[in-house]
Amino acid sequence: MNQQIEITLKWANALSASEIKEMNNIIHSYDKGLPENHLKDTHIKKHNPLFVLAKQKERVISFQCHSIYYAASPFFEKPVPIIFGGAAYHAKDHLIKGLANKMALLYLRHCFGRFWFLKKLTVIADTVNPKSLRAMHHIFNGAYPDMRTPVPHDVITFAETIMQQYYGEHVAVDEHLVMRGAHNYQGLTDITDYWDKMYKTKQGQYDTFYLDQEVIKKIGEHYFIGGESIVAISFYSPKKLLRSILYKLFRSIAKKVNGTPWWQREKVLYKEKALLR
Repeated sequence: MNQQIEITLKWANALSASEIKEMNNIIHSYDKGLPENHLKDTHIKKHNPLFVLAKQKERVISFQCHSIYYAASPFFEKPVPIIFGGAAYHAKDHLIKGLANKMALLYLRHCFGRFWFLKKLTVIADTVNPKSLRAMHHIFNGAYPDMRTPVPHDVITFAETIMQQYYGEHVAVDEHLVMRGAHNYQGLTDITDYWDKMYKTKQGQYDTFYLDQEVIKKIGEHYFIGGESIVAISFYSPKKLLRSILYKLFRSIAKKVNGTPWWQREKVLYKEKALLR
């Protein structure tokens, strides 16, 4: 696709009626069960978040909206910026690889400057898509829920507090970080036609987790969403980035060790990773 894509930032109260309409159309192409004015009633009127818009030929083809809170979190001793990703969608006919990352980077640079990667951050996303949770794990070298160990109680409490600030006190978050009560779905949305391309991950444990928690419901051969979502949480710090780089370095060195069975090599790597914590 050769047409130029323009990425801009806009506060919610500065959005035009046509931009809101185009974003609503994108939302309802995925989530037909959401109310007609979901974007305006849930995000724009209540919070005035900052939107990242990607346009092609003056048409919105992708958007993200983010809000920032400054508060204590389970990951840092002092309050740090907490970025909540309230919504992120792409037009189905404009699924462009790498576009979402470019939009997120523009947002981070706008809020925290060129050296945003030297900041400590907590990141939360409310999502019905296994690919989003998988991306959180990949980008931040780990996230909650991690599907292998129980979510710590202070992380659950933190998640529920932030979600209630955004959606209202009626919202509940359970021990698996499944959120209920935030979205007023008017029935289930069938996502079967888009399951393989837009939801299904290459790592099956993410899909299994969403199905087990009934965030995605499988009825017969069909897949549905409607009502529940996962609160994905991670954090970022320069120290954590360094740990990730060192771990990958250890991993690349270990791969060069001749004659070492891969299962023994993995045990060594896990020990090395533990030492970096």
